[in-house]
Amino acid sequence: MAGDIEPSFASMFSPLTLQTDKRGFFLPYADNVIEIAGSAWLKNVFGKLKTDQERIKILFSETKLREAVHAPLDGLQPRRRPKDAVVAGKALQEGARALESQRPRHALQMLSQAVVRAPHPALDPAAGDTGSGGGELAVALAARAEALETLREYSLALRDLRAADKLGHPTLPRFQLLWRMARCHRGLQQPQRAAVALRAAMALLGAAGADNDKAKAHGARVLADDLAAAEAAAAADGPDAPEPPDARPAPPELTGGPGSLPGAARGVGVGSSDAAGRFAVATAPVAAGDTLLVETPLAACLLPDYCGSHCHHCMRPLLAPVACGACAGLAYCSDACARAAAPAHAVECPLADVLLASGMSILCRVALRLAAQAPGAGAFFDPHSAQRLKDDPAWAAYAAQLSRLESLVTHAERRPPEDMMQRSLMALLLLKMLQKAGFFARAAPPAQGEALSGAELRVGALLLRWLQLLQFNAHEVYETRMLARGRFRGAKPVYVGVAIYPSAALCNHECYPGLARYFVGTTLVLRALRPLRAGDALAENYGPAFVKFPLAARKKALLSRYWFNCTCQACCEDWPVFEHMDNGFRYRCSTKGCSQLVRLSQDVLEQPQQQQQGSKKKKKQPQPPPQQASVKCKGCQRRVGVAEAAREVQEAERTYADALDRMEAGDAQGAVPLFCAYVDRLHALGHPPRKNLHLAQEALRICMADAGNTWVAPDKE
Repeated sequence: MAGDIEPSFASMFSPLTLQTDKRGFFLPYADNVIEIAGSAWLKNVFGKLKTDQERIKILFSETKLREAVHAPLDGLQPRRRPKDAVVAGKALQEGARALESQRPRHALQMLSQAVVRAPHPALDPAAGDTGSGGGELAVALAARAEALETLREYSLALRDLRAADKLGHPTLPRFQLLWRMARCHRGLQQPQRAAVALRAAMALLGAAGADNDKAKAHGARVLADDLAAAEAAAAADGPDAPEPPDARPAPPELTGGPGSLPGAARGVGVGSSDAAGRFAVATAPVAAGDTLLVETPLAACLLPDYCGSHCHHCMRPLLAPVACGACAGLAYCSDACARAAAPAHAVECPLADVLLASGMSILCRVALRLAAQAPGAGAFFDPHSAQRLKDDPAWAAYAAQLSRLESLVTHAERRPPEDMMQRSLMALLLLKMLQKAGFFARAAPPAQGEALSGAELRVGALLLRWLQLLQFNAHEVYETRMLARGRFRGAKPVYVGVAIYPSAALCNHECYPGLARYFVGTTLVLRALRPLRAGDALAENYGPAFVKFPLAARKKALLSRYWFNCTCQACCEDWPVFEHMDNGFRYRCSTKGCSQLVRLSQDVLEQPQQQQQGSKKKKKQPQPPPQQASVKCKGCQRRVGVAEAAREVQEAERTYADALDRMEAGDAQGAVPLFCAYVDRLHALGHPPRKNLHLAQEALRICMADAGNTWVAPDKE
């Protein structure tokens, strides 16, 4: 391994990018294989291999490893998290009690559990047999619709009622479902649609037999009254209101429009150097707040811990989840997300328990997703599919997307044989799981005498490459959690998933980043935190920011996690952390043609304000020591007026104070332009570090993220 990486810490951290759950079986399995292989074989045989295909093939051809490598994996059996009618029934009963006691939020929570755990009749014939306790799904959907209607979530209630109607409610007559749909349409200001539903309900009621003619007649009268009211409202109000728009935030527009780099603004390009490789650069001046990248992920995976609370596709918090019909391990926020995720989930669904038992990291799941979501499944990777890759638009588009990963670094040449062997074994595990899921059913079979088909070998090699590049190029997807909307004190980012964004991966790290990121669903947004010049690197922060971590800790973390020695300005000049920073400032010399920075202390910059405040007091206060009228510039040798510098800085500080007031009032988007103006002005006047400047940038980051994924603690019932 390269000498600039701390071997002990890197070797300890690198396996964590493969397995994060200590209870998993993968690392013990890999350690056993490595022990049997021996250090000499790893170094002199495996370590000499040049390609990922060779590394996958040797796992099948090396005789002494065959038993240790394949027997444990071949014994794994696909198993999804099963539905459970008993659990669904108990949740349904608890939800019904909550509805009766007028606790609709708790009812919604319990009935959503019932929806997710209830077997689907189309996949489990017994699920529709009410005599054996089935039919819970339709019952749960109809009951949840009642909770949603109480909470005035009429669109979601309509969705559930339609789903219950399609499934066939085991006990509730269909006219009652239509009647309830009409109520939801009235809540949405759609009286014409309400009238249509009520007419259909009346027709069904009239055609149905009834044990109690008196009850039937009463129901018909009430229905008729509701229909008359709906028709009167339709006549008075005119056309129905349109479907409510999606209230969730949308990504911002790119500043200056789109450029040539996918997802990036026109002012973003790609540069390169021997030290930094390929990296994103500004090709035009950038102001604080500019939106430079809005990129959808090539693949994104939700952390397993959030599969019960967040959408498996878009990672937004769930309100009324849509369940997978086959498993109880995850849910979606909408039918649209369920449809979008269906191709990949069809592959991953039967593998859920094995993936969990292995303890594999979320990066491994992203690698699996890159393969699983391919159009045509395994046939997409078949060498014989070259013509279809040209002719089929979906295939061609995904091939183009995957090609964007080819330029991302893997550091394969710097990996020790043990690390590469671990990743090869994880690639093999993922490959065998794909085989067991029937992923390669439509691909050509292996040639005679070959252990793997062309498609299988290609996928295995790609999985190995992806496991390497994801270690350095993936992004954690986060949401901002707060106790109340607009209350930013105590708000914190919580990571809910991981995704790969090929364009964003070109943004290198700086400990004083120029960019802030947030997420709208799984769409990544990068906005400028400070002004940048054409030619400047577009850098974000990988975790250790200079304001929070001292130099030695930052360097150790970056060397061990990302394998590079940071040489950004904050590191080279060893800028202080927050607790050791004040509001002194390196003021830019005002002499024309001179760009030298003149260090002005906090006392100097605050002196005019202190004197003014002192003069307002009736009692004479002790005056601070007299300040210099000017400071000599080391560049042009001229004097820089202290009073003018202080005036300009304090004028900017008033903008900062106004921005903080807006933020404290909960107006995040109103605060953003004020914070941006302050940051731009301070950078025009001089150069960081300055405590208020960095506090403003942190506040700006929080306010910008408020336009993305947020979770607000629900009100108590």
